[in-house]
Amino acid sequence: MREITFAQTKIRIMKPLIILVISFLLTGCVIKLINQQWDFILAGNIVMCIMLCFTSIGHFAFTKGMQMMMPQFIPFKKELVYITGVVEVIAGLSLIFLQLRYAASIFLVIFFILLLPGKY
Repeated sequence: MREITFAQTKIRIMKPLIILVISFLLTGCVIKLINQQWDFILAGNIVMCIMLCFTSIGHFAFTKGMQMMMPQFIPFKKELVYITGVVEVIAGLSLIFLQLRYAASIFLVIFFILLLPGKY
């Protein structure tokens, strides 16, 4: 069994955060070049959309592992893993469209709160 020290765990945890921050900054700069003004809200929504689309890939590529994270009492685990993957993509893409952004953001807050117990 391989031992993981605190420093290794800290670096592994920080990688997604670093990627999100860099993506946010790059997206913000591209928006600035295109629109001639900063739009941090749009940049944040684009980065969140990208993150949700990439994390949804895990629902399809690692279905078995996702099922193992779910509590025993939940039925239809495989189907729920696929459904939540599709929901993440749809909700992520909805963040890009101004008309859907508010509803998608409220939905995602509730969605993440509901999923939280399944992660622990």
